[in-house]
Amino acid sequence: MAKKVKPQSDIIPVESFDQVDDLLHKIGSLADQIDKINIDNSAKIEQLKAEAKLEIEPLQLELDQLAESIKAFCVSNKKTFGTRQSMTLNHGKVGWRKSTVISIKTKNDTTLKLIKSLFKPALIKDCIITKESVSKDALAKLSDDQLAQVEAKRVPKNPFYVEPVRTEVKA
Repeated sequence: MAKKVKPQSDIIPVESFDQVDDLLHKIGSLADQIDKINIDNSAKIEQLKAEAKLEIEPLQLELDQLAESIKAFCVSNKKTFGTRQSMTLNHGKVGWRKSTVISIKTKNDTTLKLIKSLFKPALIKDCIITKESVSKDALAKLSDDQLAQVEAKRVPKNPFYVEPVRTEVKA
């Protein structure tokens, strides 16, 4: 498959650093306009969220009240369910979902230490999640020879950037 090449026709011919400086000014101005639009929209979004929260709150309270009322009724009529966990009605289902949750009574690191000290190595391996991955930060401290031994290398990069002087945009 042929490699797609971006046409260069959209590039503005630049002939001097004065022109580069003018283009940087324009980039900064455009970026400021984009920031202003984003800030304005963020404020509008936050306002809409606040309004929606006010509309939703009484509905959510009523929903919770109805659900608790149904639960109270079902608990008081549990015998009607018999051996079933749920009951299908015209407009939905009610019932109990069987689930199991592991509750750790101590701090997580205490449980971790206890698992390591009490269980056999094979069981420890099943109870503790470990993820092995290469630490690039640690590799950066190695010499080039050491990196070559582990089939890694330092790759210097010098990417081009455009950094216009920016003005602070206020909402």
